[in-house]
Amino acid sequence: MDADHPSTGSKLHACSHIGAELIGADPKGNRHYGLFRFVCGHTDRRQYHRIEAAAAGGHQASCSECIEDRYAEEAQCHDWQLIGPAVRKGPNYRNYQHACGHCQEVAVVNMRNGDLDCAGCGETWASKPSEIYILAFTVPNLSVIKLGYSSNSTFRMRQVQCDPDLTRGFLLRKIDIKTGHRAICIEKALHSHIRRNRPDLIVPPELFRDHIRTTSEVYHRHGKPYIEALLDAVESGWDPRAQSAH
Repeated sequence: MDADHPSTGSKLHACSHIGAELIGADPKGNRHYGLFRFVCGHTDRRQYHRIEAAAAGGHQASCSECIEDRYAEEAQCHDWQLIGPAVRKGPNYRNYQHACGHCQEVAVVNMRNGDLDCAGCGETWASKPSEIYILAFTVPNLSVIKLGYSSNSTFRMRQVQCDPDLTRGFLLRKIDIKTGHRAICIEKALHSHIRRNRPDLIVPPELFRDHIRTTSEVYHRHGKPYIEALLDAVESGWDPRAQSAH
């Protein structure tokens, strides 16, 4: 048996783990593909090795129709509409239309996380709504928090961890800011304020840089009440860039 062509037994075993049913050979005659019925009730072609990979990873496989439906829902969350497959880019891209009417090809993962700019109306990170967040992590023998800004704090939390099983990151708090430009200005002013008034809260980079993908702006966990008080003040209208911050 070809090592790249799994046995019938292994195919059926993989199917049982993901709630799918192998109902026949590939209608197009490709021996690496089969025809499957998924838990959604739809049937679809799938490569056998992808079914086995899903089973090994402990997650369900979806049919093409449901996958595209999910992409459409993710796009709607960011004021975009899924149009169809990408023409000029690869299979991990789709063609979307923004609320302004402009169409462009975007990576699916970027659309999922809202990490994109519209080339038609000029909406960029600077003009889009943003957040200032506090994230919590555990590095060896030390609990730390990170203060930062992002249009998607949960995605940012996942992004900065080298090994999530080790650092066990989670979102402690976030506040909404009208634009990315304002968020970065406030965030930078908050860090300056902390450096001037509570330098004892700053964690040296050598204690976390092997575990968190950032070079600074990480503080000791016991500084959470102080930093949260700063965010409370920002929500109440305080601008840390003003002279009163000095």
